[in-house]
Amino acid sequence: MISSPRLPAARARAVLCGLLLAAGARPAPAAEPGWTVTVRGLDVTRAAAPVISGPVLLVDAAALAPTLRLVVRAAGREASVRDVAGVEWRGTAGDSLLTAPGRSMNLERSLRIEGRSVYLPASAVAELAGLRLVVDPEARTAGLEDAAGAAGVSPAGWQSFSRPKPAPPGGKSPAASRPEPRDLRLPPDHETLRVGLGVGTVPGADGGAELTASGALWGYETGLNALLTGGPEGLEIQSGHAMLTDPDRGWGAEGGDLFTEIWGFARGARFRWQRGEGDRAVWPALSVYLEDPRGGNEGTVLAYHEEARVGRFTLLEGELASDGSWVASGRVQRQRMSLFGYYRQDSGRFDAQGEGLAASFELPLGLSFQASLSRSGSGRQRLDGRTFSLRIPLRPGLDAGVESTRTEGAATRGRIDAVVASAALGRLQVRSRFQRRETAIALLSFGRSVRLRQDELFTSASWIAGSRLRLEAQLAERWPERGAREEWRQINASYSLSPRTSLQLFAASSSSGLADTFRLRIDREIRPGFALYAEYGDVVTFQSLASGPGEDRSRFRIMVRRTWDVATPASRSAVEGVLGSSGDLPTAGLPVQLGPYRTVTDADGRYAFAHVPPGRYVLGVPPEGLPADATAGPPAAVQVKRRRTQRVDLSVVPLSEARGWVYVDRDGDGRRDPGEGIGGVALTLDDRTTASAPDGSFGFFNLPPGSHRLRIETGLLPAGIEALPPLEMSIGLPPGQSIDHLELRLQEKTKPVVFQEARRWK
Repeated sequence: MISSPRLPAARARAVLCGLLLAAGARPAPAAEPGWTVTVRGLDVTRAAAPVISGPVLLVDAAALAPTLRLVVRAAGREASVRDVAGVEWRGTAGDSLLTAPGRSMNLERSLRIEGRSVYLPASAVAELAGLRLVVDPEARTAGLEDAAGAAGVSPAGWQSFSRPKPAPPGGKSPAASRPEPRDLRLPPDHETLRVGLGVGTVPGADGGAELTASGALWGYETGLNALLTGGPEGLEIQSGHAMLTDPDRGWGAEGGDLFTEIWGFARGARFRWQRGEGDRAVWPALSVYLEDPRGGNEGTVLAYHEEARVGRFTLLEGELASDGSWVASGRVQRQRMSLFGYYRQDSGRFDAQGEGLAASFELPLGLSFQASLSRSGSGRQRLDGRTFSLRIPLRPGLDAGVESTRTEGAATRGRIDAVVASAALGRLQVRSRFQRRETAIALLSFGRSVRLRQDELFTSASWIAGSRLRLEAQLAERWPERGAREEWRQINASYSLSPRTSLQLFAASSSSGLADTFRLRIDREIRPGFALYAEYGDVVTFQSLASGPGEDRSRFRIMVRRTWDVATPASRSAVEGVLGSSGDLPTAGLPVQLGPYRTVTDADGRYAFAHVPPGRYVLGVPPEGLPADATAGPPAAVQVKRRRTQRVDLSVVPLSEARGWVYVDRDGDGRRDPGEGIGGVALTLDDRTTASAPDGSFGFFNLPPGSHRLRIETGLLPAGIEALPPLEMSIGLPPGQSIDHLELRLQEKTKPVVFQEARRWK
């Protein structure tokens, strides 16, 4: 086995950060300005951090995981998502596909992994959570709703409309249609905590147990994951993370494996809270990071972190540790442009610093351009990098692009120029990348430099044959300027033997023969919530086990996993009130809507929602079920707080009418007389337009009470008629009452008589 010298942790991390940025790593997107994201009526915009990529809305699935009952993890360029059915999906950053045993899910936009954030299309997140996505581009809102609650969504290409309800003959109000019991949607009387336990072993090597939990407890978002292993290294907690969040008050606590912008991953505890709302919101956090050989902190430190939004488009972040290390960054996100910059100072034993700037632009014709600059370290440890890339959509399903990366250190220089292409041909997806890599190494002791050059070609193809078979092949070739051609091949295959059994095959080989790998896995769902996983080949052990040259690494790995839902106490928040009315309108049995929840009033017009999850909701009376000649009062915005009962009274009011005449006062007596009405005059009341009858009468019906504006359309007056001021008037309609005395006066146009002196010409 060939081993490489280990860099000091701080230096290695600084170099890695510089290389990632130099290679085109993008900053975490800032929330798309103006977009609102809700889950079952609960506003989760801040956590979702919505981002627009072309026409597709992306959200942070990792941040929404507790609310959606998902388990989302990110490790480097790999991400895993456990959906509400317990199915484990996996994906790689940059891929447009999620895979699970025996199945796959195509993504409208490629997967993004930014630190702890996992950005997926909102449609994919909704599918994983068993919900339906409802998007309103005009209002810039996206809602993840229960399938039943979204049944009224219009198909693509159709637009919904409503027609005013005509008043019933005789002015009598029919009885309101009562909702059926199946139309009621009440908040659950308990929360759910999904718990998972997996136990596995690699015979003759080691074993491990994994515990996961996600869901809610008394309305608090709760999450837990831990991996306990036993083997040659003894009993170890390989990883673990626990969190508790109060979305109502904006605070959260977490402990275990944390992420910090200064050192990357660290082990400790953190408490965060929120100050302010909207564009002035600030999110401070106080953390304690323990000494961790995996990270860069070489002792226990205390750190303060703050995140602040400046206006709609700018987000500033910073963290300061007690050992003098600090980091500051800023993001600006507009519709077609994003800008990210950072500066990092690590004051550990090996002094390291880093700074960088990255920008991306959406250009006309679907073009997109990205550029970044970075610098890490100083002196002989300095490493500069810059990268540029341009994506060119040639036609639907076919993209091309060019990339260029430069790195420069005290003794090395590197350059990579690449051409990339991707094509989707039905069920076949092909990606290819050709690049030329040039490296110059200065040999300071000899006063000269060595230049190395090689060409590389990476090609991958995936084919989905129905819902049961999926194949993926990858080929990498390398042509060094000095040396023999090298080749590396990999194939992945998954086949669903039955709805509960799937088979996966992974095989890789190289021209050198040192990296040959084979692995076979079978997944079997014994019954819902209970599954068995078995692997054979070069499997991953729970603890690291080294293998000597030529040693057979084939092993078995067996794991059983059980998941179940535990009912937990629900939130003790409630909303209640009385539905009042004007006139003789009935108030019993009418629907009342609170976000995604619905109930009906009792015989006295009272309503109540118990166990309401904290959050922002819209409360009102939906139009269905109301009398034909009635309308509901304006909806109310309700902020439901934990362990509090809020009283909000609603109302229904009768619709009104407005009648009148347009006329010409031909006899000049200052009042309307029979025969003076003018027909065909266009009049507009707010956004409704009508025309006067031949006798000059007009009317507007089914009007909600309140203030309205009535005006004459002067451009549509009959010939020979002109309007007299005022051309507009304000009308106040009391509930259930009609106005029938509106009069608008016109006049007939008169032509002036011009007298001229007649002259006799001689």
